[in-house]
Amino acid sequence: MKYSTFRIIRLTFIISLVIASFVVIMNVLPEKKEVTNEQSIDIPRNTIRKETENTLTAIDKQILDLQKTPIEKNIDKTGKNYKKYKKYADFIIDIRCDFSKGFSYWNRIKVDFDKDKNYDEKWTFGEKGNIRKSVSTYDDGNYDVEYELVNSTWIRR
Repeated sequence: MKYSTFRIIRLTFIISLVIASFVVIMNVLPEKKEVTNEQSIDIPRNTIRKETENTLTAIDKQILDLQKTPIEKNIDKTGKNYKKYKKYADFIIDIRCDFSKGFSYWNRIKVDFDKDKNYDEKWTFGEKGNIRKSVSTYDDGNYDVEYELVNSTWIRR
């Protein structure tokens, strides 16, 4: 066998091997994508709360304590509101005072439990002492469940 014949056989074998590998990969990958899509179904968080879960949790108490802290002079770029970010091991808090609207205390808090920059809970502290918590059950920024704190118990609204 001549060298040129051997080279053609070798080149044909390599090209057919590459094509076969490409065909196998293209047939296997879509099947795996379908499987992963079926497994990544969005499951709402906090949609069903049992009566025993309506009491204040340790994180809720920590947020309430943080809201009572005095306002430091951390002014945002507009100079109309105060804001502060606080990172904990399990969550991130964005705490704000709408100074331009007449508030002299922290009146809004947003909580991000999974640290994906989509806030999971939005707390509002009213002038008369009422506290409301809006929950984004799908972690998409749409707050579809709302609670009000009455005597250390969350009441769904």
